[in-house]
Order: sequence, then structure tokens, then C-alpha cells
Amino acid sequence: MDERLENALGNYFKVGIKDLSLIAFRLYSHYKSISDSNGLCLQSVRTLSEECNMAVGSVVKARKELEAAGLIEVSSYPTPHGGRNYLSVRMTGVENETN
Repeated sequence: MDERLENALGNYFKVGIKDLSLIAFRLYSHYKSISDSNGLCLQSVRTLSEECNMAVGSVVKARKELEAAGLIEVSSYPTPHGGRNYLSVRMTGVENETN
């Protein structure tokens, strides 16, 4: 990787994400920017898709890649009236700075 790019990205490379796909890196960056002080992210897949300018399927694939890399933990909660479960994502593997 170009040394200038690596220097510009700084802390991202401290968590060992050099081998992530570009879509996973983009999603990780977005999670990092929106997570609260506890590293919790509650955006829906559709919202993530819109804000990251990615297809819904790409968001799901990238989320699975981040989870497999140990960078996030995904929890599922039932909705009160049935339907799709809520998902929460918690950043792991890095200290989350206050935004």
C-alpha cells in the first residue's frame, strides 16, 4: 500500500484492517463516525446503504466481513410487533474516541 495513504489513514491501520475489502473498509469508517461513546451503532441496513452509497447486499456482505474480522459485534433483537429483527452493531477491537 502507498505509504502516503497509510499515513493519511492513521489509526485505521492500528486495528489490522489492511486486508479488508473496500466496501468493508467504507462501512467500518461509517460505523466509526456514527458510533456513540460505547461504540454502539443503530442504523438500519437501508440507512447504511443510503449514507454509504452502497447496495443493501453490499452492506450486509461488508457487515459480515467486519464481524468475521472481529471488528464489530452484531446483536439481533425482536421487534415488538413481529417482522424483521432490530440489529445493533458494537465496535470492537479499537478504543472508540468521542465524536
